[in-house]
Amino acid sequence: MDFDDYYIGKIPIFKASKIDQEPIIKLVQDLSKETKFLKENRVKFIEEVNKIPRLDDRSLNYYYTKLNSKDKKVYIKSNLQGNINNITMLEDGPWLKLKIDYEIRTDKRKEKFNDIIALKINLIDKSLRSFLNHSITTAKIKNKKGFILRNLLKIPIPLFEKNDGENSTIIKELMNNFLESLKKQIILKQKIKSLEDQINSKVYGFYNLSDEEIQHIESNFGSDSVILKLLLKD
Repeated sequence: MDFDDYYIGKIPIFKASKIDQEPIIKLVQDLSKETKFLKENRVKFIEEVNKIPRLDDRSLNYYYTKLNSKDKKVYIKSNLQGNINNITMLEDGPWLKLKIDYEIRTDKRKEKFNDIIALKINLIDKSLRSFLNHSITTAKIKNKKGFILRNLLKIPIPLFEKNDGENSTIIKELMNNFLESLKKQIILKQKIKSLEDQINSKVYGFYNLSDEEIQHIESNFGSDSVILKLLLKD
């Protein structure tokens, strides 16, 4: 459909006075400022890792095999074959849980399984636990076929020094800086969401929308931040 003058003219545009416009203009200016700052200062784990000289990657299996049997648990069969569609990580105290979505082919048809805990490892070192969490999450293993457990343990983990002690020191400094930047980024996201909510609230007020009408709008278009969806979609 072409939105010509006829259809544009049908859109009920509220004719706000200058007094009504001023608060929204201020909110939009603040929103633009915070959005620009977030875009310019957005932190990505892999970019922070790549700033540090590194050696060939190790695999997750290196850390897995060093753990005692009581500090690691596998929840899928070692001979399970399929296609890994997605990986999510969860830190539960000292435990790092690896959950997957995968599919297998049986009798010429596909079966999908979602949010399945594949394995978990117990790591006292908080920096290492967070480092493995982000390394696994950003690893390019999705849509990989074959033995699922074997492919998970092959996930590449960045290595900076062969000596474990020196490597751990670099990881600790990296994660301290990264997590501090991440906290600031979260605060910025919260500010942006708050500003968008305030603008929406002002607009709802212009049209005297009821709570039921607002709920209908947000149930259809969502109440999440539109700007954050666009800005962080990659």
